[in-house]
Amino acid sequence: MTVTPSTRYIYPYAWDLAVVANQARYPTHPSVPVLLGADIVTDELYLTAQELEHTGLSHPSIRPITSQEAARIQGDFVMPSNVIGLDLIPQIGVRRIVRNCRIKVDFPALLKKAVNVSELIVKHETVIDSRLKTLTVTGSNETLTGLVSLGDVTVYRTIQPNENIEDATLLGVQTSQSGGCLFEQHAFLDIRVKIPFKTSIESHILKTYRKTTGEGRVLDLQLMEAIKKEQQQDQKTIVEERVPVLGKEKASQSPHYCGELPTI
Repeated sequence: MTVTPSTRYIYPYAWDLAVVANQARYPTHPSVPVLLGADIVTDELYLTAQELEHTGLSHPSIRPITSQEAARIQGDFVMPSNVIGLDLIPQIGVRRIVRNCRIKVDFPALLKKAVNVSELIVKHETVIDSRLKTLTVTGSNETLTGLVSLGDVTVYRTIQPNENIEDATLLGVQTSQSGGCLFEQHAFLDIRVKIPFKTSIESHILKTYRKTTGEGRVLDLQLMEAIKKEQQQDQKTIVEERVPVLGKEKASQSPHYCGELPTI
């Protein structure tokens, strides 16, 4: 199996923006033409006993986690996300979303002819950990598993104040000395059948992968900047709605008005 070296980049945006930007790709996005669609298979929240007690929830769908789940995600209980209204990033616990994604095939002609498929079903497992402030997305093919294994692991995590990050490239312009988000990614590929020019085909697939992930980082930055501006505009609108226009406020006040100013 071929495993690519891990790439590390620093986004000059908060971790939560990275999460929203990453998840904005699903089920489709015009800037990600290879993603033809995505269906959610699982959407669950993993909680410790203390976290579950904090929610005050008692629901028949809540169950203890299995030993296999415990080895992957720390917790004592798991419940479907529809049991409790969740923002994308939960306030507590760990959210796990599994999607089956239809991916447009970009195999070399020789391999495409050999496998006779035009698209792959790729499982994307997204783990949003509100405890550690990490987002981990693991992709792996569900189609043609006997012939080829390919996928990648992508991690976004918050950068702590004064944390020294080595061997990482800064993307964009750092606007603050603290904060930011670290992006780490590697891919794996294993063609499990004997075909001519196997090494060349692997090289082509990995070259295509590097190109696609490079475009993905550009999209990340574009989405994060757009989301940031949208949030700033929403906040500005809220403030403007809560603070009366000065002229109208004066007109509505009597000479003896002694009320408090609106809270901002």
